Amino acid sequence: MSDDKYSFFSNFSYYERKEDNILRVEVNEKSCCDSFLKDSIFIHIPFPDKFCEQFKKLHNLLLNSMVNNKKSDTLENSDCAFLNYWLNNKLRGVNIDTSISVNEFYNKIKAKNADIFKNISLKKKLYNIEKHELEKMRTLYDLYNIKSQIDTALSEDSPIEKRVTCS
Repeated sequence: MSDDKYSFFSNFSYYERKEDNILRVEVNEKSCCDSFLKDSIFIHIPFPDKFCEQFKKLHNLLLNSMVNNKKSDTLENSDCAFLNYWLNNKLRGVNIDTSISVNEFYNKIKAKNADIFKNISLKKKLYNIEKHELEKMRTLYDLYNIKSQIDTALSEDSPIEKRVTCS
């Protein structure tokens, strides 16, 4: 997978765990994400304030991770690629509404959180992924997710009932 936008797939389980960590995000009432409820560009996104909070948390988890001797407060190319995929996937949803720009979302959230979103390399790597390319990435993501579930079911730590269903 030499293409940069696919680079996060080489460490899929790491990004899968990070994404799992943001699913239970609560919206802070004093958050800048409240403004997303009133913003007309986000009318097609269910719970834009929660989406905003999830992105902030995902960004911070990746930014502050020190896996593989990575320096804290940095984003690697694969981190940026995953954030770009995640934003495209969530912003465009199933209806593929290309009127919502990844850069527009990022600029709005950055304007309200300049102290958090100060990584220059991320801004340069965010863009709207072409429809056909996003569909390929979604399929690949789903396949990696299935593989991960099978690996978990077959691991020695899994209950025997779970392992038997996969044989």
